[in-house]
Amino acid sequence: MALGRPAQASAQTPPDPRPPAVVPADEARDWETPPSFEPEDVGLFVPRALLFVPSYALKILFWPFEQALRITEKHRLVERVQDVLYNDARTAGILPVFSFLSRLGPSAGFKLFHNDLGGYGEQVALDGVFGGRYAQAYQLSFDADRVLGSRFWVKSLARFEIQPSLLFYGLGDAPLRAVAPPSIPVEPPWRRAFARRACWRSRAWATPSADPEG
Repeated sequence: MALGRPAQASAQTPPDPRPPAVVPADEARDWETPPSFEPEDVGLFVPRALLFVPSYALKILFWPFEQALRITEKHRLVERVQDVLYNDARTAGILPVFSFLSRLGPSAGFKLFHNDLGGYGEQVALDGVFGGRYAQAYQLSFDADRVLGSRFWVKSLARFEIQPSLLFYGLGDAPLRAVAPPSIPVEPPWRRAFARRACWRSRAWATPSADPEG
């Protein structure tokens, strides 16, 4: 009788309602007692000390980028910008365009487009570029395989650009410039001539119908 009572009492003991303690991931270890220092740790002390400064410098250097990525993901900035620049169906929008070429300098512009203008995949786009190779450049394009669902396809492109004129003095050494008399006006060197060009091409055709009666 004396041996059965402790077993019955332990069986009726309610479980501990408190959840088990959770150890942080950076503090979790596979051992109960931390090991002592090894000889390898003493030998690696100097390399680790030398690499501490560059590693800490890299952390400081990349810290703004990490914070910017966290803020972008937290506030969904990419989705918000897309909602501003695109329509709800994501078929039309206006995008800023920036580029930089080492010999031509920076350029900026825009692109206004619609990829489903008539509901049958008609694509129209208007581009504008300022700076860089061109002082100004505009381009309007239209591309449709089935205009309004018909058998007609159209490809059209219109472009207008203002580009600085390129001076060509010929092959060989440049000739010596004669000194102009004071009475003849000389063009200032900072004035640049600009060439204006406009072009337009268009193609249209009708796709033959597979139905003989169509």
